[in-house]
Amino acid sequence: MTNDELQLIVSEIMLRNPASEKPRLELHAKQITRRKLLGKLQSKIKMLEKQKLDLNLEQLKMAKTILQKMSEQDITILLEDILLAYSVT
Repeated sequence: MTNDELQLIVSEIMLRNPASEKPRLELHAKQITRRKLLGKLQSKIKMLEKQKLDLNLEQLKMAKTILQKMSEQDITILLEDILLAYSVT
């Protein structure tokens, strides 16, 4: 998984409405912790599994595994890149 793919998955979790023409980050996106981020990702995976949609969840599961292995500092850098992309600095 590339860094861009990981950023896309994480940003989708942090967006209020990812399908919007002008997506905006959640109010507390700047303060999200590693634990909260992993929790939100796990919740999204479980929700999609319960809906039994014909989706390939491997990308989300791979992102979760990568985030679990990343240091807090690396996650902070990843989040800063996402915040910068959405001009929330």
